[in-house]
Amino acid sequence: MSSVITLAVAVGVQDRPAAAPKDGPWESGFRVVASPPFFDGVAALGAAVFSFAGAPNFLNIVAEMRNPRDYPRALVICQIFTLVTYLIIGSVVYHFCEAYVASPALGSAGPLMKKVCYGLALPGLIVSAVLCTHFPGKFLFVRLMRNSKHFARNTIPHRLAWGGCVIGSAVISFIIAEAVPVFSDLLSILGSLISIPLAIGIESWIYIWLCPKQGRRLTPWTYAVYGLNVFIVLVSAMVALSGLVGACISVRNHVKSGQMSVPFSCGDNSI
Repeated sequence: MSSVITLAVAVGVQDRPAAAPKDGPWESGFRVVASPPFFDGVAALGAAVFSFAGAPNFLNIVAEMRNPRDYPRALVICQIFTLVTYLIIGSVVYHFCEAYVASPALGSAGPLMKKVCYGLALPGLIVSAVLCTHFPGKFLFVRLMRNSKHFARNTIPHRLAWGGCVIGSAVISFIIAEAVPVFSDLLSILGSLISIPLAIGIESWIYIWLCPKQGRRLTPWTYAVYGLNVFIVLVSAMVALSGLVGACISVRNHVKSGQMSVPFSCGDNSI
């Protein structure tokens, strides 16, 4: 929060974005409603949905709560706060930078403020990396060891399995991150291929699967919600596929224009 608020203030008080022309007139290109090409639009949508990609982790949290009935209120409060924050910070930075927004956006206010923003964000980034490594590692560990006597015992096979799952998760993440060196394209690919199905499609599919098993009375409201979830599944599948195509087209364009650094290099991958 301190990092993104600092960024929003910095881009608001500076004369022009760091990536804008240094001399002469310039225009941010801010548009409330724009008309991008279809594949560019869906690729950008995939990157936006990536911000909410933590939704599948809700299942891990509620499954381990002492009183799961307390979870809906916490979820609503958290999501409202998160959504409002994303909208305000994103709108402010987009308004002042638009075409000159860096990717990652923390570099939009110039080299000095980039260091300040990343310094403030570093603890949160470390915690996020630990969580995003822990959750998939736990999924793998539970799947592999659920029927083993070592599942809940402090034994050598338990430690080896757990360490292998965590290290394997980190290695796979590193390979994916380095294989697509342009950060914005990486977000679009992950958002379309993983985030949209996991954060939107699967939740609706769970409702479709559970609804007949709940023995609920079929009221007009039940039919409406059921139909809405079917619609969400279909739309998420369409957006995921088209967004992946759009992200791949963007990667090809960045390669042709020479903006993409070599994979697995130490070059600057921000655009």
